[in-house]
Amino acid sequence: MQMTLERIGTDRAPALNNLFQMYGCEFSQYHEWDVDENGFFEVDELDDFLDVGNEEFASYFVKVDGKIAGFVLVCPGEAGDRHTSWQIEEFFVLPKYRCTGISKQAFFEILRRYKGSWQILFHHKNVASVNFWDKAVNDWERKAKELGVMN
Repeated sequence: MQMTLERIGTDRAPALNNLFQMYGCEFSQYHEWDVDENGFFEVDELDDFLDVGNEEFASYFVKVDGKIAGFVLVCPGEAGDRHTSWQIEEFFVLPKYRCTGISKQAFFEILRRYKGSWQILFHHKNVASVNFWDKAVNDWERKAKELGVMN
């Protein structure tokens, strides 16, 4: 399986919104999100992420063998936090591709593209997410030390 990241522009917003419906369904158990009167999770803060000219806010499809397998949203660290350069705002991979190494490959590629310190947001009640991020970050740190890019 070959993983690639594809930048998402406004022309692909409908596909990202569709994936957000799956993401919303899964994460509603942790965030207590509700659907609107039409049965959709409201997605209202994606405009900055869809502007391909804006390098600070970026959205990517995670693709496997050319097929959409998920998405990643990257943005600057929280205002006032001078220790965090970047933040993974949202990270979603379809269940079919979980536990295959695809998620970690996508995470590593994001870290290669955006240099600096990171903050990764996840819900502490999502045990699978907590376990994934703990392992992925430790693997990245070990790899960086082996390459001599990290003290």
